[in-house]
Amino acid sequence: MLDNPAQMAELMVALRTIRPGFAIFDVFNVLHAADENDNQEMRTVLRQLSAIQAEIGCGIGVVHHYNKSDQGSMTQRLRGSSAIAGWAEWLIGISMADEETNTRRMEFELKAAHPPEPIYYRTESMSEATRLERVRFDPRQHSSREGSAAARLMQ
Repeated sequence: MLDNPAQMAELMVALRTIRPGFAIFDVFNVLHAADENDNQEMRTVLRQLSAIQAEIGCGIGVVHHYNKSDQGSMTQRLRGSSAIAGWAEWLIGISMADEETNTRRMEFELKAAHPPEPIYYRTESMSEATRLERVRFDPRQHSSREGSAAARLMQ
């Protein structure tokens, strides 16, 4: 899509019509046919997202995934080339903090400032909706290994 000129033109027509303030692209690896591990190819794809942002005047959010490692910063754990994390102004990462209590950890990385502390929350499914509840959580008191989930890249 992002690396296909005809599909990109179609997307731009739709975005010019809608004029969103914020556009979310989900999930990054299906938005292009480029090699996710090749910096040059990723820069080409990411330039398309920057072009959308510049022309439409909207913020861009991209859903992407971590690699299999659970060590290091979010930018180190993102799948693919470093160009992907380099493009983002800030990241939001979501991972499982404790499977037994269904507690998730939301962490942040920002280029221009010190990030806020992580937020912990649980989801509760109700009959027609899902409720998020922020919880106090001390990871030192839980031995469960954090499992990776999606990371959100924001520009």
